[in-house]
This record gives sequence, C-alpha cells and structure tokens, in this order.
Amino acid sequence: MPQRGYRIVRGKGNMFEKVDKGPFLCRSAMKMVNLDALLNHELTSPMTRDGHPVLGLPDLFYFADVCAGPGGFTEYILWMKKWEAKGFGLTLKGELDFDLQNLHAETETFDTFYGRSGTGDIYIPINVTGFIEHVLSNTGNKGVHLMMADGGFSVTGQENMQELLSQHIILAQIYVALAIVRVGGHVVCKLFDTVTPFTVALIYFMYCSFETVTIHKPVSSRQANSERYLICKWKKSENVTSPIVKYLKDCHEKMWVHKNAADNNEAILELVPVSVLANLDDPFYNYLFDCNNRLISSQIATLKRMAAFVLNKSLDNEPMQWKAKTRAMKHWCIPAEIPMPAMLRQPENGANAVLQGDLKSAILKRHNIDVVPGNLQVFQSLYDWRAVPTTLGRVSGNRGFFLSLGGYSLFKYNGTGWTSASTQAKALSIMMPSKTLFYGEFGLEVRERSGPVENFDMVLHIIDALMLGGMDLRNMHYTRRLEMAEKFAQALTIPERLIIRAKPLIRMEHLLLFIEKIKGRDFIRGGTPRPTCPMDMNNPDSAIIFPRGFLFLKITKDPWQMILDPQINNKVFYNTASGHSTRDTPMDAVASFFDTMENRMLWSWDRATSLRMETPYSIMGELCPDHVHTCTFMTLFKGMTRPPKNEQDATEASTLPVQP
Repeated sequence: MPQRGYRIVRGKGNMFEKVDKGPFLCRSAMKMVNLDALLNHELTSPMTRDGHPVLGLPDLFYFADVCAGPGGFTEYILWMKKWEAKGFGLTLKGELDFDLQNLHAETETFDTFYGRSGTGDIYIPINVTGFIEHVLSNTGNKGVHLMMADGGFSVTGQENMQELLSQHIILAQIYVALAIVRVGGHVVCKLFDTVTPFTVALIYFMYCSFETVTIHKPVSSRQANSERYLICKWKKSENVTSPIVKYLKDCHEKMWVHKNAADNNEAILELVPVSVLANLDDPFYNYLFDCNNRLISSQIATLKRMAAFVLNKSLDNEPMQWKAKTRAMKHWCIPAEIPMPAMLRQPENGANAVLQGDLKSAILKRHNIDVVPGNLQVFQSLYDWRAVPTTLGRVSGNRGFFLSLGGYSLFKYNGTGWTSASTQAKALSIMMPSKTLFYGEFGLEVRERSGPVENFDMVLHIIDALMLGGMDLRNMHYTRRLEMAEKFAQALTIPERLIIRAKPLIRMEHLLLFIEKIKGRDFIRGGTPRPTCPMDMNNPDSAIIFPRGFLFLKITKDPWQMILDPQINNKVFYNTASGHSTRDTPMDAVASFFDTMENRMLWSWDRATSLRMETPYSIMGELCPDHVHTCTFMTLFKGMTRPPKNEQDATEASTLPVQP
C-alpha cells in the first residue's frame, strides 16, 4: 500500500485520531494528558499512599524528561504547573533536541543537560552519571517527584524487531529513573512489546522497586502499534532500590562497551533468570500475561478495522472521531486552543497587566525613606516591622522595581518609566517568566566562607513581590510573599544563570543579634577591610554578603499594631483606633504589597555610622548626631511594648486561640 494510503487508513482505524496533538506543539503532550487524567492528576499533583498531598505551598514540583525531544511531556507539565515545576531534561542534541522556543508553555524553569560528552546520548555512561549527579545536586539530594521517559527511534522495515532494538534505551531509562526519582515518587516510561525476558526483567525491577506498577496504552496512542507506557507509583526506600541501581549501572556500562566493540558479537540476553520471571504463583507473571493478551487483542481488532477501510473506501467514521475528541478533551479538561506564552513587547502593557489597573501604581515612583534621628517615631512597635540586609548604599540604580515580560525581557523602573535591562539580563543570563513584578536589588556575594576575600558572584535579591509568573501575591502576608519569592528563585536557579535569591527576613527584635554577626574581612589584593555577614542569620550555610545597611518593611497595616501583652506574655494585635486586641490575625491588619512598599525605610551606613553595640560614654559626643547608630536602636528597643487599654481587652486577648 502506498505510504499516503496507509496514513489515511491508519487514521481511520484509530477512533481518537482527531485528538492528535490537541492544543500543544507535540503529539506526545496529549499522551501525558491522558495518563495524568487517568490517574486523577496524581502525576502532576502527587499524593501519598494514604491520600495526603505531597507538596505544600512553598514546595516545588521537580520532574525529569528523558529521551523526550522536542518536549511534549515537558510542555504539558509546565502548562499545568507553570513556574512551580522545575524540570531537568536529557535528550539527544541536534534535530531531536527540546524545542523550548516553540512550546505552548513558559520554559524558564526547565534545565536542559547534555552530559559530559555534550551530546545528550543516554547510551554513553558518563552522560548518564553526570545527569544523575546534576539532578540530585539540584534537588537537595532527594531526586524528582516524577520522571518521564519517551525514548524511541524509527524501526521502519524492522517493526517486528522493535522490542529487541529498544533494549538498550529502555534499560538506560529504567536505570536513570531508579537513580533520580525520590522515595515516594513516580515514573512513566514508554515501552513496546513486552515478551522477551530482557524487557520483562526490566519491568520486574520496577515491580520490586515501586508500590504499584501498571502498563497502560492511552487512547491518544495509535492502537495498532505496540507502544504502551509503564506507570510506576510510590518508589520504595533506597535500601530496596540501591542494589538494583548498581546492577543496572553495571549492565548499562557493559552494553556501551559491547556496542562499541570492534567485533560487537556479545550482548546481554537476560537480566533475571526466566524461572523467577515465569513463577506462576507470582501476581507479576499473571498480570503481565493478561496485559499482553489484552493489548494484542486490541491491536488485532484495530488492524481488522483498518483492513475493512481498505476493502471499503466509502466507510466514514470521521463524525465519530470528532465526537470522541470532543468528549476526551472535555473529560481531560484541556481547552481547544492554548495561545503561545504572551510576550508583551511594551513594558507599559506588561506593567498594566500585572498591576491590573490598580490605582496604586504610583507606588513605583515612591523612594525609600531614610532612617534619621528625626523620624524614629515611625517604629512605634518593633513587632510590626521586618528587616532585610541591603548590599547597596542610599542611592543606587541597582535597587528598585523590576518587570519581566518573559525570557530575557527584563525592565527596571527609573522613576518616570520602564528602562530596558534586557542587555544586562542576557549578559548575566537572567531569565524569568512573564507577568512578574518585584522589588529587589543586584549585589555581590562572597565565595570564600572564611579568610581573606578574593572571589565574588553577582546576584539578584528579591525583597518583595507583587506578582511572580502570573501568581498574584499582592494581598498575601509579607512572610508568605517572601516564601513564594524563595520558591520562585529556587525554580530559576539553573547552572550558568545568574543566582537569584529571596532576601531572608529578620525580625526587628533580632536585629541586634544580626549586627553582632557582622565581621570585617580582608581582601587578598589588600585595601580596607569590609564588613561581611551571612545573609540569613539562622542558616550557617547562607550566602556571605557585604552589608551596607538595612531596609525596614512594615508588615502590619494601620491602625493595627502587633505588641507584646505583658499580662499574657504573648503577642497580640492591637487596634489603636478602637482599643480592641486579639491574638488572631485580622484580615485588615495584613499589609499588602502596596502597603509595605509605601512604608519602606532605609538605614544606610557610611563612615560616620557606628555599628558598635556598646558605645563608651567618653566617645558618645563624637558620634555624628545626624546619623542613626546601633546604640540608637538599642535605646529605641528598650521597653517598646504597649499594653491593652483596659482589662476587658486583656481578658479577651488571653482567651483567643493562639495564632500558629
């Protein structure tokens, strides 16, 4: 049969042929859509075996996509999860590479890796070991929640040999999956026929390593071919899987040696004794036997249907196919069209999309208020404020509001309008999703944790965020906004790109403890020592920075204050207008992004600023009176509490539930 005629008959033989690639770039995306929907979306929103969500709000979803160019699986995951998913990809470089520029999803959080050979070839052992190390080092040594593998190649003219020809690539994918998926994680791996002892042994290894194993052929896969997917859920402990990983690693290396041997006359025929695989008392054997019979029966039925269309060209099932597509797309909750990620070329349009017509856009023009002796009265309660160390002085063009329109398209507000920072973004390799607006600053971090300073890294610190990749944070509590900013920065942390971090918060009552950690450090090249400190006082592994002052940010909205009630020795919210107090957080006491930005105060240091905790009385007169010093804050903090106005308020506050 001519190729064109075969394609027509093949299309008619598949009831779900009209599903095709759906609204995505790649047909494979719809296969993952199908599988995820089949599992109640537990592939993208994983649950524990007892039905509890695996991910909390601050947690990233980690996934890996192996042998998967041009990236249909990744396209679906990033469309579903947006920037809250961070992916790692290994596939052949070149024509079969990931086509990230044309996927219907923003891909700034996807990290492509081509191994130490630079080819992305999963057959090469150093590529695989490099990928495993890369994934583990970028997931806190825990691994990914989901690995997907879609490896395959043309077997035209050798269709009946596809299972044998695919042994090497399937073994490599199974090996990688067991090495990088975290305990409790899931795997989806493409298979073909599953009748040889070699393939069955690989499935058996997964059967031993996961709580549940299923083989399924999605309806979005053409029913006449042998393609099917191995779905493995809830990986068991490393005690169970580590010996299997080591064994598969050895097999993978031997297969590479055999593949490149001059005579090439050796091969691995079995991985597990057939007597183990064919144990009739084992549910594994019975399941695989039934599964093969079921899939073969489906193939035969489809081939007969195709033969009927060959014999009778007047047969037409196209209306039924369109109806099947409509029902499938509705069931899978997939729209008919997904537009390409919006790339608003004008920053004003991008800013308007983020601000959403909010009249408080004038906040962009608001400058920091300098902390001076004459305005210290704004700190009426230290519990209303948080501090972040700043690495910049009072006047700096590297601090301000930043807007991302996607990719390298970054802008900074200069007081009158948006100035392009795209050249700087490309030079520093800064990529962010569109619909992102935050307040932050560029700065330097010290590489050496002790001793003289020699090397620095340029970094971008997020101080507060209005919107991150379309996620609206404006009315969240400031600590929650910073949690999401930390998650956002973690998702964008990819080798060869600029380091992005969220500034750790310092409670004002802990400010002096932070200042105590500031130490002078010498430079290897000489010069005046400069103060350094860890950016996060609670994390011994925190980045080391050059502090130049503190930015104070108000997290409580007037007329509320957070105070320490001495009668119950606990913090309460106190309404200065009504005199009412409560231990619950009132909704109208939460400072929005605009409220916090409206009240930001900058304590900037220069040579006249004293950071000494205790200043001898003999030199008190030598301190610059126009400056605020550490001893100024020590005096300010003493006795900074406000009791409730009356006994009734105190009693009410003491009986309210404790705010977590």
